[in-house]
Amino acid sequence: MKQIEPLEEALVKISSRAPALPENTRKFLAKWAWLFALVGGVLSLLATWNIWTAAHFLQSICSGLAACNSGLGSLGVMFYIAFLFSLAYSIIFIASAKPLKSGSKSGWDLLFLGIIVNLASVVVSMLYGGFGNMFTEIISVVIGWYFLFQIRDYFTDARDAGPSSGT
Repeated sequence: MKQIEPLEEALVKISSRAPALPENTRKFLAKWAWLFALVGGVLSLLATWNIWTAAHFLQSICSGLAACNSGLGSLGVMFYIAFLFSLAYSIIFIASAKPLKSGSKSGWDLLFLGIIVNLASVVVSMLYGGFGNMFTEIISVVIGWYFLFQIRDYFTDARDAGPSSGT
């Protein structure tokens, strides 16, 4: 993922100034990152599906009401954009599980991409006036990046031993 390497390198420099987690914690997180990503991706996918079905169910109920005729029942473009971001995020995290389990840098790269997709969804939401949970979302991205960069050393190509070895 050559396109995001400059961002990765910039964040490596920034994260190097953050307090480091204890080594045992970093090893634990790296070893089980594949499971965290898989569970998070599956739960996110289920939530995305539930939102999709609930929104369309409510839209079908609303179809005959006067409120819907005024535009309140329309899902709108932002719903579909948010849905696509959530779907992409879920799929990326699920796809990262196998390479993470084997200790491959490509798994870490996918997690990094997933967090970038999450950040992009926050930015798009802000552009459309969705400032309600902006602070919480940005904090979650920063926390995700913190943990991600804490385990990055376990997934670089220079390190032969993956997260599952040595523990």
